[in-house]
Amino acid sequence: MKQKRSTAFPAVGSRGGSTAGGHYVPRTFWGSRLAPYAPEWASLPVGYLVPLIAHPLAVDPEVLPWVAAGMATSGVVLTGVTWAVGSERSPVARAHATITVGGVMTWLTTATIAGPWSTVLGWGYALAGVAVAASWSIRKALRKSGSEDGGGDGGFFAKIGLAGSRFDGDIRVAPNKVEATVQLPPGSTAADLEERKTTIASHAHLSDGAVRVTPDPDDVSRAQLTVVPKDMLKHSTKWPGLSSPGGSIMDPIVVGAYEDTEPLQFWLPGDPVISRNATHYAVNGMNGSGKTTSAKVAWAEIVSRRDAELVVLDPSKGSQSVGFLNRTKAKLVLGRAACKTYVKALLSDITERADRLGKWGLGQWTPEAFERHGMAYRVVWIEEATKVLEDAKTTTELVQEARSAGISVIMSQQKSTHRQMNTDVRSQLGGSWCFGVKDLEDAEFILSDEALAAGARPDRWKNRQPGCSYLEGPGIDESRYAIPARGFDVDDSDLAAALDTTGPDQIGDATMPDSDEPMDDFDIDPDDLDDDLDDEIELPAEDSEDGDLTDDGDIELPDVAELPLPTPRPSLAEARRQVAAWLTEQQATGRSLVGPKDVPDAIHGRSRPWVSVELARLAEDGTLVPTGRDGIYTYPSVAHAA
Repeated sequence: MKQKRSTAFPAVGSRGGSTAGGHYVPRTFWGSRLAPYAPEWASLPVGYLVPLIAHPLAVDPEVLPWVAAGMATSGVVLTGVTWAVGSERSPVARAHATITVGGVMTWLTTATIAGPWSTVLGWGYALAGVAVAASWSIRKALRKSGSEDGGGDGGFFAKIGLAGSRFDGDIRVAPNKVEATVQLPPGSTAADLEERKTTIASHAHLSDGAVRVTPDPDDVSRAQLTVVPKDMLKHSTKWPGLSSPGGSIMDPIVVGAYEDTEPLQFWLPGDPVISRNATHYAVNGMNGSGKTTSAKVAWAEIVSRRDAELVVLDPSKGSQSVGFLNRTKAKLVLGRAACKTYVKALLSDITERADRLGKWGLGQWTPEAFERHGMAYRVVWIEEATKVLEDAKTTTELVQEARSAGISVIMSQQKSTHRQMNTDVRSQLGGSWCFGVKDLEDAEFILSDEALAAGARPDRWKNRQPGCSYLEGPGIDESRYAIPARGFDVDDSDLAAALDTTGPDQIGDATMPDSDEPMDDFDIDPDDLDDDLDDEIELPAEDSEDGDLTDDGDIELPDVAELPLPTPRPSLAEARRQVAAWLTEQQATGRSLVGPKDVPDAIHGRSRPWVSVELARLAEDGTLVPTGRDGIYTYPSVAHAA
């Protein structure tokens, strides 16, 4: 099926060439460099031959009036059509094309009637023809260099309010994706381009979110512009099967596809050859966002690798989520008490594994540990992690020491707020997998600032598009952090059919949750408690000095300075009322423009991305009016006055 090329960008080809003038131009051949300028010069002899052939046929007195009238009318019509269809181009380009068509039709009409061989007409055609051809060649040269004010790069950027910007290099076109590097003029930054993402999408007739801007980490005046014309995430892709059955855990774990059809994949072990660190992951997403289905695909991938072992801890769902792994080599630990017991044993196992790796001369797990010594890489996947890892000290110790012992810990939960995951644990999680969330604030706890700034918005999905996610981690190109992806569509039966299920039955054994299982709120070892009770407590002697203490009930107590109590964060409804009231106050003072950075944090107690979403909501309600610059709004009265 032939793809329709967007007209929002100048026509440029793949790396190493361009399509200026409709021709592919390899950079290495001077002949091909001149090819785009050939059409206007080749048209000169053609323009002379046409009336030379037509004149003898039109000199008949009975035919000549009709020929003259017809050609004159055609010239007027074609000139008018050229002017009309050029309305979307710059004024210079529109006038240039119209004048060229009018001149050509005037020549054809005159030369056909009078004959092209007269001295006046001949010299006139030669001089005017060369001038017209040269003017078009000059336009093409300027368009190619990106310096033409009325077309090419310059025309495109002038339309979006960034005149002086240009595309640096060729525009790279891939299936369902267009990428280009943008060089902004002095004084402009990548943030200015990011503010115009919606404007670019409007010019290209695309949906909101189809345009992404990634700043250049080394130059604030450069950015990567990515456009994805078609939303490939509306429907999930059928699971294609295991990506590397019998392969190594060093191979990527493939769990879905990005919107540009590239595979969604991540790595767990480190690779010293390419300086990739082993890592742990945090998996977040609201209920119904598709975490479990995507996790199942990851579990199947891990189990299918010859040098990996999978341990799944699930304190709540039991066999509902891990049933297809029964009789595979995966270890299933089900029930809250069993999960806690396993975590305690794992801490001792980490020390033992690290000691063995050290004796083998390995600073970290490598495939050699399995091939020579039989130690597989272990992946411990903890569902509902907050129910299992309630003890912050244990959790911190686990994630700090596990990587060096050839163990990756995956902590899956609905969100990773500071109340549920402390800073020490968060700093040890090198990867994050974020599915749909209720509020953008929830995503801020695991997604990087760079991904959010580049346009990552998992709050747009919530749980309406299960499986949609953003993925960050070692080995993943950072430019892909803000690219949305979607997991595969797969059933448990398909996953089980692809795995070796000849192992022992693990469902119903001691790892299953007991309905009468006590839900202890504190992780206290009774033996430690007994030791504490046996310790003698030494009390002070009866006649010991009490300092300034007295039992006089009439004595006046000293004045105690009042301490300011922390103000609780307003509720969502109150925060919205406060923002609306602030906007009304600003409008009364004569302020015409407002953006997220202008709204004081104290009135809502939330992050700036939340303010961005709130202002966008108010714009949808008609309280504010978009200005065409991303994140900047005005008031309806101001917009109507303009």
